[in-house]
Amino acid sequence: MKRLVQYALHQPLFIILGTLLFALAGVIAFKNLSVEAFPDVTDTQVTVISLFPGRAAE
Repeated sequence: MKRLVQYALHQPLFIILGTLLFALAGVIAFKNLSVEAFPDVTDTQVTVISLFPGRAAE
């Protein structure tokens, strides 16, 4: 780990290029993200039927 830190301190260009490459990959991924223009806005409905002989509905 110490060698990695020493390398990063002595090679700032490598770290800057790596950071820029990482940021560019994020921008490209963001632009390729699919967005649904017209989302489904209908209400979700659930019908529950329960049979209980001899009991009235409440």
